[in-house]
Amino acid sequence: MAQIPASVEARVNELLQQSATGDKLVKTVDEILQLLRQSGLSTSMRLVPGVVGVHPRNRDGAGINSADVHDLLQSVMEVGFLQSRVHAVAIEVASDSERQWNQRLVDSCSGRLGVMQSDRLRALSLCASHTNFMLRIVADAAAHDGDSSITVDGKLDIDLVTKKDQALGEHVRLGLTWEVLAASVGQQWPQLLQLIQSAGNATLHKAESELQIVRKAFSMILEGSPEFAAIKKRALASRPPCSPSFPHLYQFALKYCGGSEGQLLAETERFVRARGSTRSLGSPFWEAVCHEHRTKEVLPFYRHALLKLALTNTAVLASDAKKATSAGLLIKAKKADELLSRLRSVARSSGVLMDDPRVTNIMGVVDCNVIAHVLGIRVENEKKYASLEGLAHDATLLLSSALQCNIASPWAVHAEDMPTSSGSKASTDRLIELNADGSFKSPEQMLTDIGIQAGMSVRRKKDRTECTVTEIQGSFVRLLGSDGRMMKCHMDVFLQGAWVPFVPKAEIDHIGDLGRFGPAAEHAEWTKARIMALIQHEMHDLCTKHDVDGAMEKLQLQLRPHKCIQSAGQIAKQKLVLVPYSWKISAGNQKGIGSGAHVMLKDPIEDLYFAIQPTNVMPKASEEDGELTGFLCPYFLVQTVDDPERANMSLHYSGTKGSLVRLPLLKNHAALSAGEILTIHKDKAVPAEDQLLPISPKRRKIGKQGNEE
Repeated sequence: MAQIPASVEARVNELLQQSATGDKLVKTVDEILQLLRQSGLSTSMRLVPGVVGVHPRNRDGAGINSADVHDLLQSVMEVGFLQSRVHAVAIEVASDSERQWNQRLVDSCSGRLGVMQSDRLRALSLCASHTNFMLRIVADAAAHDGDSSITVDGKLDIDLVTKKDQALGEHVRLGLTWEVLAASVGQQWPQLLQLIQSAGNATLHKAESELQIVRKAFSMILEGSPEFAAIKKRALASRPPCSPSFPHLYQFALKYCGGSEGQLLAETERFVRARGSTRSLGSPFWEAVCHEHRTKEVLPFYRHALLKLALTNTAVLASDAKKATSAGLLIKAKKADELLSRLRSVARSSGVLMDDPRVTNIMGVVDCNVIAHVLGIRVENEKKYASLEGLAHDATLLLSSALQCNIASPWAVHAEDMPTSSGSKASTDRLIELNADGSFKSPEQMLTDIGIQAGMSVRRKKDRTECTVTEIQGSFVRLLGSDGRMMKCHMDVFLQGAWVPFVPKAEIDHIGDLGRFGPAAEHAEWTKARIMALIQHEMHDLCTKHDVDGAMEKLQLQLRPHKCIQSAGQIAKQKLVLVPYSWKISAGNQKGIGSGAHVMLKDPIEDLYFAIQPTNVMPKASEEDGELTGFLCPYFLVQTVDDPERANMSLHYSGTKGSLVRLPLLKNHAALSAGEILTIHKDKAVPAEDQLLPISPKRRKIGKQGNEE
């Protein structure tokens, strides 16, 4: 193990002392790394992705988020990969506990982070952790529900990735170039590792999450006196977007993390990480979660359950959190907190390891269902319980089944049967048996329970898209669209009720007479397209007939102080004809086609009008011949005036009364001098006056004495 020179130790200690306040974070870390390089305590080397794990202190102990890894891959596939944009810092593996931590991290994510062979690990990342795991999931052919052009049967394919981005494919095979610190550096200055990853977060595209800031504040509180101002300055040194929520995040870290070990916070982190949640809750939500009653009830299990439900369910809002911690639900909240605490005690007394991915999954789902029960939220496709005790009893059964052990349930007398269906399909309990990695053991059975099977027709509620289920592969459902395209969809979308089965209507099996369905049938869309074609043909003929290019040489366009079209020189009367040309023709009712150049038809169609719409594109100053993008039609630049004496252009129509389509033309009915602005008369719209209603005079009454009142 590399020895640390006394002079280096003294200088690093001095720099760490200066950074204790959170000032100049990035600069301090950069100076320390340079000092370590010069002292031989840091080495640059290229490592294949599989031998680099993530350090337990990465992102303040939160590790990495599987959803962020897959999102990063999507972003890189869109913009391209550059090694020069990656600052990869790692440290040598120091103990087997670090290898075991990595193994649990990857196992808890149900294959979304690939596979982990912890005995191969040589270094643990502090910066570029998500980038390295992006390379790992490609190398491990992990399941990916993003860009289908880089997957085969829903799994990433390194050859397809390389074909789309050669640089990325090369780094998948050969790895990143890392700055690897000696293990003795981490043992001498454990706080330096957190400082390095915080500096990396300050420049990352992915900012620190709220849960990560809670973890950071909790770690700082454990270091010494929980002084708010000092901790706030250090915790927010990387300028995360959740800074306005920090007072509530600090309060949560101070009171509700589960003692000095932070057991409840660690459990919540594992559950959220396994679910790949990236949701931000906002200051109002955290304020509600930390709300205290006059009785000073702590309710730590209840608050963490509320946090888990909110982070993994976008339907839970700050108003729900405010209701959950209100005085009106205090009795239910106390009961729920006691039940969740006792459930964990029962599990531990039976030898259950709480950091087992299967236990994390089951406990997290139970927590979410408890909060939903207290709030009265009906979660679709979840079993609805009559009591919290019945829910806890089912949890013990699930733990016993998943872990292959016997857990005695104190709530056996509250066991509930599955509710019978009152509609077309039965309610389905999602709390089912899990695999060792925490994934669902029988996803096909879960879909069968809600009526989804291979060969069945399904329709998406949102847009009524219709598909046929071809097969169910793991957590994905493969679909055949009505247009013949093959698609895939995650089973969670079906379990949430976004797709429903349906019976397609019988199609016509044959058509005897096709003559009724040809061009002679005058189909509305066919007729519309035919008329548009006639308009385009007439437009091009008129451009040639009236020498539009020659006419434009006689004109110039003034841009400032106001835009107008002018004559470049003298033009004799009736010698300038402007044709409305464009590649855009609108069709619809009279109101729908808007302004533009309205076209006359020989045979008008009821409530169907056509207009040529302007498509003027101003040219760029740098344009040259052969690279032009500008496109101008003077017809649409002629100004309107409300005084007919000031107009020098008038409207005419092409062709004759017998023409199928007639386009509007503008001709100069008066001679034009150089620099004269082209104008056409248009009546000024007169605003409607407010209607004055007459008021009847009051009737006069005659008194008893005949006098008027």
